[in-house]
Amino acid sequence: MDDLSFLEQLQSGDYGSNNATLNVVLPDGQVLHISDRISPYRLFDNCPLLYHAFEHGYQSRMYASIDAPSRTAAIALLRYCYTDNYLPPDIEDMPLRFLPHAQVYKMSEDFDIPALQLLAHGNFSCQVDYACSVPGPPHDLIETIRYLYIYFSSQESRGQQSLLDTLLNYCISVFQYHKLGQRSEFLEVVRQIPELRQDLCRTNMARNFQDDCK
Repeated sequence: MDDLSFLEQLQSGDYGSNNATLNVVLPDGQVLHISDRISPYRLFDNCPLLYHAFEHGYQSRMYASIDAPSRTAAIALLRYCYTDNYLPPDIEDMPLRFLPHAQVYKMSEDFDIPALQLLAHGNFSCQVDYACSVPGPPHDLIETIRYLYIYFSSQESRGQQSLLDTLLNYCISVFQYHKLGQRSEFLEVVRQIPELRQDLCRTNMARNFQDDCK
């Protein structure tokens, strides 16, 4: 999902200059360079806040530095601004993953893009549905659990969206099928996040123990 070929889709002059620089600051403080070929005006329709993040720098060249959860999420936001879709064309050939969609959802909140928020939520739900039909969980399940409990575990967040509830229902429904109770990394994250353990119990009760999850 880190492919930047979509930046080449613009013809020269379509949206003004396309030589602006975008950097992202990750949660750990690391600064990553994304591209020097950004057209800020191309961002305005889908993400005005990102457009306004650009300012004139050295030799009047425009640049912006934004917070992002990952390089992948930042590029996904750019791709959405350029193409109206944050998924790359070859998404069907990529491995099952939850975290990128959760991170894009977070960026859609940060940059006030309701349409992208709905898109990311739908794709997250689709990935979860698909995960229920494969032999094991995605490799980023534990990372996704940690991420959601950092950013989406408050009552206010749960009232606005259901990423966490969707993931909790997944964990309960495939608990035995994916042998989550035998996976040390899953047991460790449950131990480390007491709210997760409580939420799993509540979700199991709400499902009337229909999944035989113990």
